[in-house]
Parts: sequence; structure tokens; C-alpha cells
Amino acid sequence: MKLTENIQRIKKMMGVLNEQAGDKDLSKHIEKILNIMFVEPNKDLVCKVEVKHPKDIKILQGQPEYIDYRLTITFIGGQGTKDWPMTQAVHRKFEKLMDEAWFIVYENANKPVSVYSKYVKECDSN
Repeated sequence: MKLTENIQRIKKMMGVLNEQAGDKDLSKHIEKILNIMFVEPNKDLVCKVEVKHPKDIKILQGQPEYIDYRLTITFIGGQGTKDWPMTQAVHRKFEKLMDEAWFIVYENANKPVSVYSKYVKECDSN
């Protein structure tokens, strides 16, 4: 897909995000933006992203409600991959990608997110 087509798709999605306000669940729209701007360019390291609305995040009794969306990035890494052992350089590489995803969401949806990571040996073929 051409860069200009991606930009057009993102602008459309941003319009949808700007039209929606309040507590509406933007998680699917945020996932679409991340799939275009983050997962696709990093498909050699990233399998997928999952975004959850704060109200969909289970909390322990007595704990405060979440206020930020939760972003979980599934990376290709860990034992049995080229990024094993997890040296400081490898950790920095993944942390830099997590920061990049955070900035993409914040710049395009104006929403901060809590970013988490998971590591798998290879992506599911589903």
C-alpha cells in the first residue's frame, strides 16, 4: 500500500475519532491506526496490538478504576528467537517500539495509553 493511501486512511480515522467524544469506546479505531502506522512497518518484530477501553479492564476489589486505554503489544522475542538472550540492548529496542506506539496513539487520538508487552516465539497464522 502506498504511503499517500495510508495517510488518507489515517486522516479518515482521525476524523472519526474527533467526531466521537466522551466515554465512547475508541479501542477499535486506535487499533486500526496502530495496525497501519506501527504493526505493518514493524512486522518483523510485532505480531499484533490489542487495545482495551478503561471500562473493559478488570480491576481488583478496592483498586481505583483505570482512566487510560490499555495497549498490549505482542512482540516476536524471547527464548528461541534471534533476540534471546534479552540483553539490555534488546530491552531498549522493544522499549523504543513501545514508546513509538504510545506517541502514535497520543498524536492521532489525543489519548494517553498504558503500554504492556507480551513475547511470543512466532506470530499466530490465524
